[in-house]
Amino acid sequence: MVEKKVTICLPTYRNGRTIVQTLRSLQDQSYENLEIIIRDDHSEDDTVSKIRDSIANDPRCKLFVNEKNLGIVHNWNRCLRDAHGDYICIFHGDDIYDKDIIAKEVHVLNNAQNVGIVFAAGTFVNEKDVVIQPWELPPTMARNDTYALADLLPTFLVTGNFLICPTAMTRREVYNQFGMYNDCYTLGQDLDMWLRILAGSWETAIIEEPLIKYRVSEAQATSKYHRQRIQISEQFIILDKFLWDNRHKLRIPPGIKRQYANRKARDLFKCAIQAVRTNEIRTAKHLIKESLIYQKRPKLLMASWAILMGLNLKLASLVRHLLKS
Repeated sequence: MVEKKVTICLPTYRNGRTIVQTLRSLQDQSYENLEIIIRDDHSEDDTVSKIRDSIANDPRCKLFVNEKNLGIVHNWNRCLRDAHGDYICIFHGDDIYDKDIIAKEVHVLNNAQNVGIVFAAGTFVNEKDVVIQPWELPPTMARNDTYALADLLPTFLVTGNFLICPTAMTRREVYNQFGMYNDCYTLGQDLDMWLRILAGSWETAIIEEPLIKYRVSEAQATSKYHRQRIQISEQFIILDKFLWDNRHKLRIPPGIKRQYANRKARDLFKCAIQAVRTNEIRTAKHLIKESLIYQKRPKLLMASWAILMGLNLKLASLVRHLLKS
């Protein structure tokens, strides 16, 4: 049997500190029939020179450098257009991969024709490669060989997108069916894609074995964005749109809906805190009012959050004003 060809897409941007280690882990994969497509998004640091040095003697690797910065989603989509494999991964330029991740994910796709995309577990590490915590399947989910939309959607609503994006391996035919990542989103494009795939009657599998060291750093664009944002997380926009569309015809239990509403309210309140810190009081007031909409007992919960989160006097005064209104 001829081995399926795998394309590892590696979009990079300012990964100079980590890219050599990442590439080494990919070049050392036990699975042989693969190509590594690297597309750098116009990095200003030494990422490109380090890539060139690392792949100089490896014909499996191809490097493309964008003439200008395209942004995360457009760079991902350019990588997909460059891919030739039967199975396609989009990995990250700052993570470390187990030497068998490709082989084990290929095995799953080869043996489960109903699975369109497979993920793996991992461990979260910091900038110094020290383990922060292991990835765990959310306790609300039963362990299965494969998961359909009905298995995953309630957990997405309660806990958020828990799948480790840079472990995903997807069949080419799935991308042919559903197209590229949605460039309407900045950081939620992966969840949007997973929902589209699952709603299209494909299932997913999760290898519950740590096959990636997933780097979490305060310097990452994702971390900075979440610390500084003053608008609701894209995941809620994506999930709201998906629920409103209702083509999936799934009935969401009332308890799950309440937990989802509570998550949205907490997220809005955190955004309000950041808005106050940047002296955007009008925005903060709007965010808190919107947060109140999603609460069954809003005044009690809002007062509790105000105490627990140690708000500054300006926000505490704003909360008291809104609770009286």
